[in-house]
Amino acid sequence: MKPLLIAAVASCSFWAGMAAATTLTGQVVDATVRHGIGSSAYESECQTYQNLGVAIGAGVEVGATNDTNVGACGGGIAADIDGTTNILTLTPADTGFGDYAWVEVVFSGFTIPITGVSLITNDLFTLADFGNIIPDPQIVFTASSISILFDPAGSEIFDVTPVTGGVTSFQIETARAVPVPGTLPLMFGGLVALALARRRELRT
Repeated sequence: MKPLLIAAVASCSFWAGMAAATTLTGQVVDATVRHGIGSSAYESECQTYQNLGVAIGAGVEVGATNDTNVGACGGGIAADIDGTTNILTLTPADTGFGDYAWVEVVFSGFTIPITGVSLITNDLFTLADFGNIIPDPQIVFTASSISILFDPAGSEIFDVTPVTGGVTSFQIETARAVPVPGTLPLMFGGLVALALARRRELRT
């Protein structure tokens, strides 16, 4: 009975080690947020925030302090990944009022595999005076990168205003953690104990 119990404990320890998704704290990535006022995505880019080689978990990864001075648009967007919860949050980055025809947010260089990205809230944007739309994000990801594009059809305009206090957020899924090394001897010990117990049963 005891060997069987040991095996059961080993198995539970092994699968517990497999259960938790890996957090992104400490991952060093390249982060870019850019937007424009052209009638199609990537046309008439007028503002870019970029931060290369930034570690997740040390504060906002990319925002107004990372302005590359492309164009003269205001009302930028900051992007921050909480390395503990793996939640990406977009917030107003400065005190300006921004009109947008498209917005792109890109994080690249992950060494922990990305397995999914899903929308949680989409409250950052407000209706423009002449657009009357709030865009849904187009999400594309690979194992090492995340790209989020807000690009309504045609030349519709949407706004970001710092007074709304709204945010747009996403849940990032990562590959499951490998077993903790300390659980491996316990697992193998349990398997040996189970084999010995089975052998004794066959003898009797």
